Amino acid sequence: MIFPNSSTHKVGYVATYPGGGYPQELGTSHSETLTIIQDLKDKGWVDLLTRAIVFEFTLYAPGTDTTSMVAALVEFPLTGGVMASYEIQSQKLFWFQARTVDPLMVLEVCFP
Repeated sequence: MIFPNSSTHKVGYVATYPGGGYPQELGTSHSETLTIIQDLKDKGWVDLLTRAIVFEFTLYAPGTDTTSMVAALVEFPLTGGVMASYEIQSQKLFWFQARTVDPLMVLEVCFP
């Protein structure tokens, strides 16, 4: 399956990679994920023509009510080797508490 417009481009050390590609969801447990990765290895999903793999996932920290989006890029240059980079974007989900009026909330409603 190719999703040409499903994600944004990724900038790496070697090249800039357009969005899209072949997605594969990993499991929710360690053993399930290892089984999926072994199946991908057996089917030759990553070969000598593979130039990059992007791992994207989201983490939620309930103690701070923060969500972090993580994108890790692993590049395989033509010269050999592996180059890895990552990007982390965090944001607070709920800025305001219920049943209270915050001045910032009023400004955000009045001036979107």
